[in-house]
Amino acid sequence: MGLDFRVAFSSEEGLDKLIVSVLTQVLDCRFVGFGPNVNRMATAFPCDFGTELPNAVLLSDAFGCLRSDFTKGVRSVTSPYGEAGRLLHADDIAFVAERVCLGTSSRPADTSELASIGMKVGLLPNLLAHFLEAGGDSVFTSTNDHLDRVAGMLKDPAGGKHLIIDPMYWGGPASSPITPAAVREKIKQKCNRLGVTLHLPFEQTLSIPYSLNFVQFDDGRVMMTSGDEPLAKLIAEIVGDDKVVTTATPIFMYPTARFAGIRCLVGQVPTIFFKKHTGDPVNNWTPLRTPTVPVLIHKFPSKFFKINLNLKTSSKAGFI
Repeated sequence: MGLDFRVAFSSEEGLDKLIVSVLTQVLDCRFVGFGPNVNRMATAFPCDFGTELPNAVLLSDAFGCLRSDFTKGVRSVTSPYGEAGRLLHADDIAFVAERVCLGTSSRPADTSELASIGMKVGLLPNLLAHFLEAGGDSVFTSTNDHLDRVAGMLKDPAGGKHLIIDPMYWGGPASSPITPAAVREKIKQKCNRLGVTLHLPFEQTLSIPYSLNFVQFDDGRVMMTSGDEPLAKLIAEIVGDDKVVTTATPIFMYPTARFAGIRCLVGQVPTIFFKKHTGDPVNNWTPLRTPTVPVLIHKFPSKFFKINLNLKTSSKAGFI
């Protein structure tokens, strides 16, 4: 797709040299890191690290410490909605779940911070998910606030906003579930209020888990799993036939095992965090000219580094 990828990790100790060799020599990847304030044990899917909105950057709670090191001159907010799975947005329109889930507990969503940065917010029902327990057939249900598991938001070439929802989107809590028909009615009211067009890809369930977990880049292109042709056709009608990129084969196993799709795994991280190193780790940074989309953000290093693994690595495996 012509995107500029980075791979980030926390330290060289225990790093698989074969993986580094493949990434640098075969896939031509470059490596990048963050400042020393980040907990080396902190992990996140790329989209759950931070969210770039029109007037501010939201940082997830785990990475709020980066504000002082990397966001000078840019308004940044530590927010539960820095974990972008909780936030569907296009320009100044956003949707979040009615409650923020915190482990086994939850609290009502507080959207005042989003409103203060100019966002118009609609509250949608928390999704009610059904899970198979590992090694058994028993099923348990759980409410969740990551709306990108059951919905996706798009911006069309004319600037119109569109929300696509899973026809089998059940709302929680488990003690008083909301049927898909009732969920659709509630969402329709919120979309009408915000001027967003609501779509259902078709009347039955989706063929591929998390196929609505697509990502739309700044140039309007959409990257999504293959396998759900009616959904792909609908998205193409919204953004244009030449703007939809699908995988060679459907992404089926990873969503089933790890409850994550493309939007979780490949997200456009706010560009202010990826900068050329010019000496001083805090004050002397110059922004990269192109948006950065990391392949992986899992354990971050303590500084920008040059890999020294005695491998014949690409010249790109070093400072960026």
